[in-house]
Amino acid sequence: SVLAGAAGANVGVPEPLRVVATNAVFASLLLVLAYCTVSSVLGIEPNKLPLISERVSNTMPTIDMFDDEGRFIPPDMREEEDKKKKDD
Repeated sequence: SVLAGAAGANVGVPEPLRVVATNAVFASLLLVLAYCTVSSVLGIEPNKLPLISERVSNTMPTIDMFDDEGRFIPPDMREEEDKKKKDD
């Protein structure tokens, strides 16, 4: 099992502990999937997951990341452009 492999090849993990750990991971994944599905169906962005939501928001492209011609603008260049617009 994966849990036994993570613990080390020579260390035996008791069967009840493996079952509980495996079930906990599976249940957690099902809950996350259900939350995301229901939120999406209701038209709500599923962004309330700790540790995951902030990283996804930071990596997903948005319309603000592109110029008028559809070219990607890196974050440091966007900040410079924003400063220029504020100065004008």
